[in-house]
Amino acid sequence: MHKGNATAAESEDKEAIKLDPKNADAYQHLGLIAGMQQDFADAISYEKTAISIDPKCTDAYAVLGKALSSKGNYNEAIS
Repeated sequence: MHKGNATAAESEDKEAIKLDPKNADAYQHLGLIAGMQQDFADAISYEKTAISIDPKCTDAYAVLGKALSSKGNYNEAIS
């Protein structure tokens, strides 16, 4: 992702999830990638999954809030 290849990063994250379906970091990263691609519905879904696996995944809350506000869900983003 840092080298500008979101497709490869997305593929690696999906492979990580196949190997470990409880990998909150991989879901969080997929949400970040989806948000950067302005696919806010997927970003929200991925971040909510990351949070359900690891409620202490602070990066997931940050991306979730941004994705929700991008879809106009301001009250949910605030909470």
